[in-house]
Amino acid sequence: MPLFSKLKTIKDLRSQAKEMQTILKDVLVEHEHKGSKVSLDGNMEVQSLTLNQERSPADLQNDVKELMNDALKKTQRKMAEKMRASGKMNLPGLTS
Repeated sequence: MPLFSKLKTIKDLRSQAKEMQTILKDVLVEHEHKGSKVSLDGNMEVQSLTLNQERSPADLQNDVKELMNDALKKTQRKMAEKMRASGKMNLPGLTS
């Protein structure tokens, strides 16, 4: 593949990535586990976190671990759905 063709492909991929970031920033996923809550945006950043103060420190530590793991998986699924729905998953070498 000629150099200019590779550069165009890279430019196109960067453009698609920026477009997807714009689409995904509006995704907000909330998850609750044993009274603690977290909200993540489509860029996988925590927007809010509320902890159940009635839980013991040891229980709370396990609760937060489960809460975050579940919320991250839920966010990834939601992002994949949003990307498929947008029709923007036409990256070279990948199938949508």
